[in-house]
Amino acid sequence: MFSYGSSGTRYRSRKSTCIQKTASNKLEKQYESLKSSSNTWQGYKVVKITTLESFWKNVQETVAEKDNKLDNFEEQADKKLQEARADVAAQEQQLQVMKQNMEQKEQEIQESMHDITHISVLGIDWPKQFYVLLTSGIIAALLIALGVMAVQHRSSKVTAIEKKKAYDEIETELNEHKKMLAKES
Repeated sequence: MFSYGSSGTRYRSRKSTCIQKTASNKLEKQYESLKSSSNTWQGYKVVKITTLESFWKNVQETVAEKDNKLDNFEEQADKKLQEARADVAAQEQQLQVMKQNMEQKEQEIQESMHDITHISVLGIDWPKQFYVLLTSGIIAALLIALGVMAVQHRSSKVTAIEKKKAYDEIETELNEHKKMLAKES
């Protein structure tokens, strides 16, 4: 196991674990072979320098191979992390675009609802229900005024006819009175 980056996330590769076991088994076999092929002298093992150097070289190669594989794993993990971050950034941008589109659609819906429920008359924005009630009230008031004017006109006409009749009667009476005065003179 090793630590990667500042996130402190721990990565462990199953493949590298298998390779470590294989390499460990190989080194163990070489060590056992080294031990069994060496001579014992006063409780010490005497090993040929060439065999020991060969073993040491194998140990170094194994460690170097593990380091390379670990470095490769770190590079691959870093690349995958960068790709994941790029994917997340792209998805965040898509999410922002979708949010903007949704807000725009919501605004269009609000404008449509306003257009459905309101009417603009003389530059004044009125709710349609209020406008209908207002125009109905104005029409009713005009009809009432027309009715009142019709009644007054009829009344005036009747009065005018009565006054003309009275005038005609007075004129006829005056003419008769003039004729009488003319006969008397």
